[in-house]
Amino acid sequence: MHNSEAGNRLRSFKQTHRILDVDRLISQWNKVLDPNDQERFWVPITPWNQARWVHGEVRCVRKSGRISPASNPDVTTRGVVFVTVPVNQLWQQIMNLLREHAPATAREIRPPGPADDIRGLQGLVGLVLPDDLVGWWALMDGIVDRYDQRAGDLVPHAFVPLAVRRAHEEYRRMSDSTATDPTCCGRGQVHQNHAGDDGGPFCTALVPICRDITGASLCVDLRSGPDHGMIMTMAPGDGFSATHWGSVTEMLTEIAERLDAYARQAELPYGEKHPTVNDEGMLQWP
Repeated sequence: MHNSEAGNRLRSFKQTHRILDVDRLISQWNKVLDPNDQERFWVPITPWNQARWVHGEVRCVRKSGRISPASNPDVTTRGVVFVTVPVNQLWQQIMNLLREHAPATAREIRPPGPADDIRGLQGLVGLVLPDDLVGWWALMDGIVDRYDQRAGDLVPHAFVPLAVRRAHEEYRRMSDSTATDPTCCGRGQVHQNHAGDDGGPFCTALVPICRDITGASLCVDLRSGPDHGMIMTMAPGDGFSATHWGSVTEMLTEIAERLDAYARQAELPYGEKHPTVNDEGMLQWP
């Protein structure tokens, strides 16, 4: 790569990432930093936090899914730290916090469904589902998405996770009744656009995984590209667009961290607000 091109990509990277001094870190994190460059490392700006604190490790999360060291290795200078937490560990943390602080929401989460349901959905879509989504569904089978919202809102903002069979139903319904994006979708799951690209009304590579009472969905984007697996929002009449979550894991990470911050009543940056729990024990996001 020419130096000028590398420089442009590095400048672009700096525009969406902030520098955090290592003296903000606990000592054991130093072992994951380049020993020749321990004064600073890149931490992507996130919509609600400056750095992710998960189980004693720092987690760098993409702001928009478009620029990250993972997708742009040429700008991963020394000292970049990326740590992922397994879905089962995140989900255990979420469930423990819900049982203690939002028991009504915890009670509405269904136990895992048959593995055949996941295989059936994957066969219907014709594309491989991300491992973290399959892993999440192996731990729970969503919440019954009733209009009375007895469960509250597990996923910001006002979404509940779908059971695998409901995801199957929603995908089939949208495939049968909604026009696909003429600039993207071709035959046989061939797509002109990449994961994370906006469009509408519907794309056959978007699989609904959460829903709100208005009919809007959160979908995992199975199109190819560096943002494969990104979470997209899709609303009737509005098409679909990218969220700030680059994956199911990133979505669950934010839920776990914000619930933990709520439990500790920790101060949040950027004027963000904690979720609330009503008198009936239902979680609700601002």
